[in-house]
Amino acid sequence: MSRYTVTVRKGSRTDTDATIGYDKPLNTYFLHAFPHPETDVMELEVGTVTQRIDSLEMLLEYARWNGYEVSGLTSEIILDLMRSHANL
Repeated sequence: MSRYTVTVRKGSRTDTDATIGYDKPLNTYFLHAFPHPETDVMELEVGTVTQRIDSLEMLLEYARWNGYEVSGLTSEIILDLMRSHANL
């Protein structure tokens, strides 16, 4: 599994500890952001057992469609995520 910390924004709110990655056993990209302060349940939790995301582009588009913007993805992170998906 590859996992990286990125920044996710929605409106005036920012989560600088959001997590993006690729889960090989589940065969999905994932993005988690905005944990509830008391329960740690994520407001944005994409790429779970019941919601397979096949590409990094699909993951980022899903986030945008729902009003979230992801920043902090370097070219190295993008390449590693894509390699993880391709099993390289």
